Amino acid sequence: MKRRILEILKGLALNDQKAVSDLSGLVDLRSDHIPARAEALLGSILDNYSEFQVRTIDSFLANVFQSSAVEFGYPPDYQIVLSANGLLDRAFREFSVRLADDASGMKLLRKLVELQDEHRDDDDRYLWIPSPPSRTESGNCIEKRPHCPIPSSLQT
Repeated sequence: MKRRILEILKGLALNDQKAVSDLSGLVDLRSDHIPARAEALLGSILDNYSEFQVRTIDSFLANVFQSSAVEFGYPPDYQIVLSANGLLDRAFREFSVRLADDASGMKLLRKLVELQDEHRDDDDRYLWIPSPPSRTESGNCIEKRPHCPIPSSLQT
């Protein structure tokens, strides 16, 4: 990303007409002033390259939050996790344990296994432990669609 930014600034500083016309529609600056501004900015970045940081907005905000965690009432080693996989694994394990202790839960588990069997190819091995594929499919559903409907066959 840093390289791309520097290449764009270099093109602007060298008065690349395509780069200048692309940028002139995005900034409130006359197109004949863009090369000089880009050259000055490029020089400033190269003079202070060790301080030149490029981040995603998520990474930047996570850093701000971690720096202020104590002020927000969180422990200083508080971590922000942008992936739900760990939480989903834990929730699915706890859900599976609760299913095993409940008659209606066992009914739901049987329906899940039946659905998995329906999508199994004839040459696939028998699914002795259904929870890993169920967890994987649940995760896929969450990643693909935030509002993944529960099939009517699974509703109790």
